[in-house]
Amino acid sequence: MKAILNLEALEASEEIESANLKKAHSQRLPEILKAKGVAKVTRYGKIQYYVVSPATIEGLVKQSRSPSDALDKLKARYRKAQTAMQTSAHKKAFRALAKASSGDLNASVKVGSHE
Repeated sequence: MKAILNLEALEASEEIESANLKKAHSQRLPEILKAKGVAKVTRYGKIQYYVVSPATIEGLVKQSRSPSDALDKLKARYRKAQTAMQTSAHKKAFRALAKASSGDLNASVKVGSHE
């Protein structure tokens, strides 16, 4: 069972009608929680609340305490892109842009728009 609760996992969780919850608590609910980690309790076909297994909660807590691989990869891509932008040509262009007057910028817009 995965410890990640996402929209798909919640939508795919099995339903237990609230009127049958007492009976399901000793029969179906433990099996559902062991297999899926989450169950939804409904009343008249509408979701009232979700029941989440202790193992799923523990997994979520553990996951929240450690950075994910995806975040680490994203940070590495950002650092690589940031380093690539710090060439001498880029720095020279930024210095020129910082020194440009509003008239210079207005003229560059006119040139860029091919007036």
